[in-house]
Amino acid sequence: MLFASKFNRSASVCVFAAYFALWTGCEPASDPKLLELKNQFVVTEEPASPVTIEVAIASITNQSNAKPSSAEQSSTEQATTEQATAEQAQGGPQAVTIFGRINAGSSDPFDATRATMVLSEVPEAGHDHDPGDCPFCKKRLENAKSCIVRFLDKDGNLIQHSAQQLLGVAKDQEVVVHGPAVYLPEVDVLQIDVSAIYLRPQG
Repeated sequence: MLFASKFNRSASVCVFAAYFALWTGCEPASDPKLLELKNQFVVTEEPASPVTIEVAIASITNQSNAKPSSAEQSSTEQATTEQATAEQAQGGPQAVTIFGRINAGSSDPFDATRATMVLSEVPEAGHDHDPGDCPFCKKRLENAKSCIVRFLDKDGNLIQHSAQQLLGVAKDQEVVVHGPAVYLPEVDVLQIDVSAIYLRPQG
């Protein structure tokens, strides 16, 4: 009887622990402090005139050979490039607004303990299939530019929570990000410290 009682108590503890772990994992940003942090970044309206990651890099580095994925730049993208080029001449990070999808290829786009994630280019409009199943799309995305987005606290330190938990986002979700950016030539990646992020509806 005593053994059964101890067994039942142990089982109850295990069930509670499993339930608690499941509950915390399924409720991202449920902690009041995390919700407050999330609300500092997430906006309810999409920022105006976002450009591709490639266009943003071109605007920062002023590389005339870095073209967007479309055949021609739109007038909006040209204006963004010209503005960022003028800012670049003054030195320091440049404010950009880009759109992308949360994806790092075969790697996890999220850091488990820090608020940072990787964005890749969004597949071209009209491609309503899985890019991983299309040789053309897969090759293009493998060669596409990437962006590291970081979420910093008021002191300029990286927030010590997963961006996935903080925002409640998922791999392959599309987002629009605004903030000061720098180009990291050693790894050919754009890095943005997020001022605002819009989470595009999934599906």
